[in-house]
Amino acid sequence: VEEDEGGDSSVFAPKFTEMVDSLTRALDYPSEVLKHMYDLESKVDKIWMCPFWQREELMMITEFDEAKKRNVSHMMKREQERTLVKEFMAKMTQALAKFEGMQDLLLRCLARLTCCGRKLLAERCVKLLNSWLIEAGDKLGKGFSKTAEALLVDLRYSMLTGAQSLLESPGRLWKQSEDRLVHRRAAEDPQLAWRLLDIRASASILDALAHFGSCSLHCKHVNHFSALAMRVFIPLLLREKQEVIGTDYPTEDWGVYEGFDSVRDKVAEEVVIMEQNLSTCRDRCVRLGCGGFVVDSTGEPGLLKVSFLKTRAKTIVLLRNVCIGRTLYARPSAKSHDQGGQDISADTINDLSDESWHAWLQGLNIMVIASYDPM
Repeated sequence: VEEDEGGDSSVFAPKFTEMVDSLTRALDYPSEVLKHMYDLESKVDKIWMCPFWQREELMMITEFDEAKKRNVSHMMKREQERTLVKEFMAKMTQALAKFEGMQDLLLRCLARLTCCGRKLLAERCVKLLNSWLIEAGDKLGKGFSKTAEALLVDLRYSMLTGAQSLLESPGRLWKQSEDRLVHRRAAEDPQLAWRLLDIRASASILDALAHFGSCSLHCKHVNHFSALAMRVFIPLLLREKQEVIGTDYPTEDWGVYEGFDSVRDKVAEEVVIMEQNLSTCRDRCVRLGCGGFVVDSTGEPGLLKVSFLKTRAKTIVLLRNVCIGRTLYARPSAKSHDQGGQDISADTINDLSDESWHAWLQGLNIMVIASYDPM
């Protein structure tokens, strides 16, 4: 069974100032850099494992808490946040330049902090990540796309249930977003509440990704490497509508989808087998650590072509596409947080709105940069 995002929300979430301290110690004590870098990674992972809707309130900044008690103005709090984020990004930039052996860890932290729930921090992380990828583009050469995908695929995974396909009707999504009473229905319908939270999370992440270069519908130039990096999101933004792909099967058992293929970020192995040996593919899929496999005809009687997909099962299922003649097998996966019985606070539900239109529009902005081709 695969692991899924969304852990125990009661896990201690670090304060932002603690992350700044970890970076400061790594820079001040290079002999202990591994200790402090892994400490930073641990703090970021604790935020990542919380449901998105809890991250903003869990990722508290100590000075903000004190400011609330002293009734300090909102403007002063915003200025303090800008100062702390600026300090963190300056130290992160220093660390990327100073510790080349730690770049993978630092870049992974930047990518995951894009989902932190703090708008300013998420935007700054995306800008630094984009700058690093542009500078490293020529050095990485043909390996650039794989590097960018490895950094950003977790963000795509976070948006699987909330991002809006560009194939959806924008007019319908806009009308949904105009509904001012949706929070009342969400209070009586937990599934609707979770769906709205997922959409809000995706809209927030797409907002931050819009700072990945010049993501404007009217932009005249996009950096080539920024465009390549954003292409990992194309299968998500152009996925089939739900009425086309039908109902998802329960994740506790193998899902068999006849007439479907799925996104192929990485194919671990392709084999040709006898039709009677198809039952052995499930065990082979588990041994390879794949999320599922696709069975296709070879055109010869009794022979089948099997492609094992090195992608998470949830991704395989939600990004499947109609393909007559093929059958998609998705491996069992763990329940996500929205199925785990966690309660949503009344305050959170009262603040809910339908952000489908906003998520769709930001997805269109990302698609503009991802599809840019100077040739």
